[in-house]
Amino acid sequence: PAGAEAGTLTVMCGGTPETFAAMSPLLDRIGTQVLHMGPLGSGQLTKTINNVIYDINIAALAEVLPMAVAMGLDPERLASVVTTGTSRSYASQYFVPRILRGEFDEGYPLAKAYKDLVSAAAVSVGRGFPLPVTAAATATYQMALLAGHGARDKGAMVLPFEAMLGVKVRAPSG
Repeated sequence: PAGAEAGTLTVMCGGTPETFAAMSPLLDRIGTQVLHMGPLGSGQLTKTINNVIYDINIAALAEVLPMAVAMGLDPERLASVVTTGTSRSYASQYFVPRILRGEFDEGYPLAKAYKDLVSAAAVSVGRGFPLPVTAAATATYQMALLAGHGARDKGAMVLPFEAMLGVKVRAPSG
């Protein structure tokens, strides 16, 4: 909602070129990038692909950050690296500060986000496309869902890994 209000979204659309041209003035109000992706359904497919890549990023953070802390790395210094170094992503910049503070109720709920991974799995099965990294990220989501974190945001995927390793990825005040 904040991105739409600020007019900073990337909007992916499918449909005829004529319909896209007619709708563009309205879509330009909510997005800085408004892209025609192809025929009907292409916008939704593009959004799903974008979400899956984002979901994979978050799953990787949830798995690796507790391991690093268990191996003795300082959570705040580690956070500094993963939010500014070559591994930085929107996912790390958004979720890592919240993980450090122990805040898991600000973003889109895990249970709702899981649908994109399910959609990718359906495409994978139906078309015979191997998606091993997506399958691994899906297992990470499933662990968090089975642990009862479905109503929490995606950063809560770190919680089962913290529990398994007996560590917390938190700032001293978090």
